[in-house]
Amino acid sequence: MASTTIWNMYEAVKSQLRQQFPEEPIVEDEIVSASTSEAVDAVAGFRMRFEQVTVEQELKSRYKHVYAFIIYYSLPQSVLEGSSTVATAKLYEVAEQLVQGLERLELATHVLHGRAIQIEVKEGTLQFRITYSNYSWRDNNYADTMGQLQQEGGKMKDA
Repeated sequence: MASTTIWNMYEAVKSQLRQQFPEEPIVEDEIVSASTSEAVDAVAGFRMRFEQVTVEQELKSRYKHVYAFIIYYSLPQSVLEGSSTVATAKLYEVAEQLVQGLERLELATHVLHGRAIQIEVKEGTLQFRITYSNYSWRDNNYADTMGQLQQEGGKMKDA
């Protein structure tokens, strides 16, 4: 299986969001500076970022990559000013669409399935978490650090 880069994963999730919600703005949290964070918080639509990325060596040449995303969704102010029941229902409707749209992520060479999906509504904002796992293999051509020794008659000599 071809190796998937961190940026490929980010772009794949963002692309899936754009396909699923073409009218909604998507703000990428990684590029938001402290001076503009309040303005971004006030914008309706999606904000996405990596929550965590890990790479662990499992066997000599096999690595497990885990990509955890957090996606926030905020409603327009006009909806928030109306009925809280309507606003909450809309947030859970978007959550259901996210589950359906992001559970299966098609990459150029393979498909990944989302897992550990968590949905929470806090202070009028949907928080959607999803994790993808992927494996890669690398040729680890490490130089041997020790030669072999052969023992004969109680004395050691180089093999």
